[in-house]
Amino acid sequence: MQEAFSEVIISLCSWHAPRAIISYLSDHNQWVWQTKHPELRYQDENRERGWDIAFLESQWVAVRNKEFEEEFCQKIRNRYKDLEDESLQKKIADAGTTKQICVVEKEVRRGIIDMYETHLRWHPLTHMPQGLWKFSTESVKQVWMDQTREMYEACKASGQSWAWEYLWKNWYCPDRWIIWARAVCDEVSIPNSSSGLTVCQVPIINSNAPVESFWSVFKRRNLRRHARPKLEFLIDILMNGHIAHLIRLVKAHRDINGNRVCKPSWYGHLCSTLTSGT
Repeated sequence: MQEAFSEVIISLCSWHAPRAIISYLSDHNQWVWQTKHPELRYQDENRERGWDIAFLESQWVAVRNKEFEEEFCQKIRNRYKDLEDESLQKKIADAGTTKQICVVEKEVRRGIIDMYETHLRWHPLTHMPQGLWKFSTESVKQVWMDQTREMYEACKASGQSWAWEYLWKNWYCPDRWIIWARAVCDEVSIPNSSSGLTVCQVPIINSNAPVESFWSVFKRRNLRRHARPKLEFLIDILMNGHIAHLIRLVKAHRDINGNRVCKPSWYGHLCSTLTSGT
């Protein structure tokens, strides 16, 4: 298990990532002025990797941002029809100090999230016929290009330039995509001590989930009546209570017939790690 995990890429939690995106898309965080939106760069900053994506262009983003600005100004003009010249321009400038919602339509936000979740979970082991995938840097790059193109085209078709700016900078540029996309990882072969075969699995750890689960159970069960325990008492509860309980759970694993399963190769290391607290 330890050897297998050495090849695992620690990934952003598959629950927190969509939640972060939907929160951003529905929030007031966008300046309406076009000058506040610099041109996007589609060249990979890691020149050795060289994941440039030449088929993307920023012209439509600038055009759409200009349309957003004009629509906003027209809205203010319609609101203050009795004002002219400097008074009207002051009203427009004052209104422009308030940031706008990134994506107004709920259906569009939901569509973006659904597409992102599809990209997040896609992996050749689970989505392609066996034998058609050969893991390599170029194959991973092709997946990245396909997913980026799909999200880019979806944002362009719906006129969501602000959303695309955010998605590219924070999720789909090469440095960010390799953090969350499952397709980045090759399969991992783990020896099976009982049969001698190997078990292939998608090597993704949702980094936040195990940590949050551990502390959530610890706080609600062991510290339910101890809001501010002293340090030595906290350590005692952790080592002799919570971790001891986890070890008992590991030992209690049984197969479907109720018989104890053979201890896997990583069992002893896991128990000693929990006991030592490292």
